[in-house]
Amino acid sequence: MRDIKILIHLAWDRTRTASRSESINIRGSSQLISELSTRGVRVIFLSTVSADSNSKSDYSREKFEVEQVVLKHQGTVIRAGVVTDQNSSGIFGIINQLGNLPLICPHLIPDPPLRLTRLDSLIDCCVDAVKDGLVAEVLTVADTRYTSLSELVHSIRFRNATLHVPVPLIVLRSACRRFSKFSRRIGRISAALETVNDILSAQGRDSNY
Repeated sequence: MRDIKILIHLAWDRTRTASRSESINIRGSSQLISELSTRGVRVIFLSTVSADSNSKSDYSREKFEVEQVVLKHQGTVIRAGVVTDQNSSGIFGIINQLGNLPLICPHLIPDPPLRLTRLDSLIDCCVDAVKDGLVAEVLTVADTRYTSLSELVHSIRFRNATLHVPVPLIVLRSACRRFSKFSRRIGRISAALETVNDILSAQGRDSNY
């Protein structure tokens, strides 16, 4: 760590256990940021446009809490939306899988509005934050226009013959939770649906993500 000048903090544990999430994401990040600060290392922290101390979403509140630690130690916060990239393995990767299911196109109810962030734009923002030496700053890199999840799914779908099926989010989440232990892929979808639920919770129905 002797030669490190800047650390870009991208990690986040998506566990559903509140105590574990607080231990890893909040206390763990806070300890890391504090220690780096004493060594003269500046932290650039990837957060979310839904970060809010008053949010109904644990994810959004926890991101906001870590943001405050970063700013206190003269770091930089970058708030992003759902990161989109052709080869993404994150939530956009799951959305891409949903958009290309054979025969059916699932429409989640409710249909969350999303703010999107291109991966190349996010990388450019990180590079600029490093070069410009910004301290105690919050930067936002996300579309100002909201895109509904169904609109995004349709935009990436390449199959023509499609049956559009409305699926209540609560039902799909419950099913994926039940069967996620039997399939890694279902486990990934289950985690993505929890993120979608956080998106809704972050707006009061709720979304800013």
